[in-house]
This record gives sequence, structure tokens and C-alpha cells, in this order.
Amino acid sequence: MNPSKILLSLLLLILAGCSSYPMGMDEETWKRLPPERRAELARQQEAMDHERRLEALRVEEKEARLRAENERLRLETLRTLYRRLG
Repeated sequence: MNPSKILLSLLLLILAGCSSYPMGMDEETWKRLPPERRAELARQQEAMDHERRLEALRVEEKEARLRAENERLRLETLRTLYRRLG
């Protein structure tokens, strides 16, 4: 995932966390909705939040794999250099 998408995902997550009502609604709009619609929107918001958390975990996991691979390559390079010098 490129850095722009990561930044956008984090920004959306932060903005979603600032909202008191699902889907970024204000209190007045939320209170005018029928209970069934509120429940539906709350479920949708929960699903979106869940997907954002999963995506953040996927990004974290990918970055950890890349760091591990970089470390493996670094150690392999050092071993090769030491063998040539020794």
C-alpha cells in the first residue's frame, strides 16, 4: 500500500473517531432518523470501522514482514562479506 493510501486511511480513522454519531452525522440529523434507520447506520459504521482496523493491521503486518526481510538480507550480506574477508 502506498503512503498516500495509508495517510488517507489514518485520516479517515481519526475523523471517524471524532464523530459522536455514525456516518459523521450531527446530533440533530441523527435524532430525526427513525430507530430502524439509526440501527442500520450504526451497523454500517461498525462494519466500516472494523474494515479500517483490519486494513491497519494488514499494513502493520506487511511492514513487519518487510522489516524482517530487510534484516535477513542485511545479515546475509554481512555474512558474505565476513566470509570473503576471513
